[in-house]
Amino acid sequence: MTTPQIRRDAAIAVLRILLGVLFLYASLGKITDPTAFASSVTAYDIVGGHAALFLATVLPWVEALCGVGLILGLFWRGSAFLTILMLAQFTAVVLYALWRGLDISCGCYTQDPAAERLGWWKIGENAILLVVATLVLRHPRAILALDRVLRRSL
Repeated sequence: MTTPQIRRDAAIAVLRILLGVLFLYASLGKITDPTAFASSVTAYDIVGGHAALFLATVLPWVEALCGVGLILGLFWRGSAFLTILMLAQFTAVVLYALWRGLDISCGCYTQDPAAERLGWWKIGENAILLVVATLVLRHPRAILALDRVLRRSL
């Protein structure tokens, strides 16, 4: 491998790990208080009741598993793909809330209703994260990844 390839592989590994840390961090508060996250979900006025509670219970665990997968490099392609799907869905929901003029907090990292309100910055943040997740998914190999170790041992 040439030096530019090694640098590119290392940069993608760093991006993969940072994306994983972000998703794991975002999931923790939601996992510990699904009822508060259900209130955040309900504030978007798309689903409510049992559907909101179901989403608030399941979605954070998917975020956490994807985060761990990205950090460890274990099933990292699947984790990156699911991350892209979640980010696309999150972005669509935020766009819908902005279009409807809802004055709500995101519910992404905190469930505090007084937290920073939704804005176009969130669309920009999600766009950047989508680019990062796509770079990770499309990269042909992963360094600092358990997948490599497991493949060698099989």
